[in-house]
Amino acid sequence: MLKKVLILLALVIPTVFLCTILVMNQSNLGSKKHFEQKEYLVEGMTCKACEFKIKNTLNGKYVSVESVDFETKRIVLHLDPHKKNLSLLNSDLVDQNYVLKKLPKQTLKVIDYNIKIN
Repeated sequence: MLKKVLILLALVIPTVFLCTILVMNQSNLGSKKHFEQKEYLVEGMTCKACEFKIKNTLNGKYVSVESVDFETKRIVLHLDPHKKNLSLLNSDLVDQNYVLKKLPKQTLKVIDYNIKIN
């Protein structure tokens, strides 16, 4: 009899636990998360320790920090564009005096345009 009760408990307890987790995360079931890679300039970084602070501040449910580079002052993020945008990211960083800005558009500069006709 005790053996049957233990077997029953071994089956019921994990089942109840897993069902509870599923019910709590019901809004996330079946939804496709569309994460995009974005690169920004970071203003306010003064040392290598800033990389660690920024990573810890931004990593979360809708943002994953791929890299932060003090030398180039750039950050690469994977984020859900429907949940996080540039202004929301900056509001997360405002307490630490960092500001993310869009990268300037790259342009070509004509240096020399001599045309020779034979």
